[in-house]
Amino acid sequence: MNQKVITIILVISLAANLMMITAIGVFFLTSHREPPFKGPITPWAVEGHDWHKSHLKHRLNLTDAQIEAFNKQQEVIREMSQPIAEELKKKRRELIELLKDPDADSAQADFIFQEIVSLQTQLETMVFHNMAKMHTILTPEQRAELMNLVEKRHPPPLPHRMPHR
Repeated sequence: MNQKVITIILVISLAANLMMITAIGVFFLTSHREPPFKGPITPWAVEGHDWHKSHLKHRLNLTDAQIEAFNKQQEVIREMSQPIAEELKKKRRELIELLKDPDADSAQADFIFQEIVSLQTQLETMVFHNMAKMHTILTPEQRAELMNLVEKRHPPPLPHRMPHR
């Protein structure tokens, strides 16, 4: 009977070890997959976007003149937003450094948060105005289709429900 108990304990121990190894493996596989943060600007906004190859060209049936106008507008917004994006990265690094300090000043953190919010607001405002300018390049049908695509990508939030008692 002692041998059966020892066998059962060994099987349970083996199963627990296998589960632990699997859990650690899954953790490392999933935790290292996320790409590093690139900042608020998408990579194509920094590197350049080829509207000729874009799925939007086909979805919106863009003309060559529209593509050229988009390219010019994109270059303008890239030049305007790049310094703000760099400053935003700098402020985030300052905040991380402040977190490392055990005697960090809460007022200093609040000040940096306000600066970050201000920079993010500037970027969002630029994106909005850029979209408005892009709308002037599109036909009414193209604008409607673009807005459908934007709404699919950014659906409205679900209404908040109070929990039942």
